Amino acid sequence: MLLEKGREVLHTVRELEKQAIKLHEGWENELVIGVDDTFPFSLLAPLIDAFYQRHSVTRLKFVNGVLGGSWETLTQGRADIIVGAMRAPPRAAA
Repeated sequence: MLLEKGREVLHTVRELEKQAIKLHEGWENELVIGVDDTFPFSLLAPLIDAFYQRHSVTRLKFVNGVLGGSWETLTQGRADIIVGAMRAPPRAAA
């Protein structure tokens, strides 16, 4: 039992080491993606899997936008990137 726990701790330490290296290389800890409700989320599933296989350090967080709310999410800083926005982006405030 002690050997098994030691292996778990060693695995955790190695994963933390990998995360520290990735963060040092400039990878973000979290990426917030705004997704318009009209966009079929199922299309993102294989892309999400592929992303995690390559970049396991960065967590993806998804926020929904309704009726153009995706742009608001982006312009208000609540998302880093948006997917599926159907309308043109709002004009920048002068």
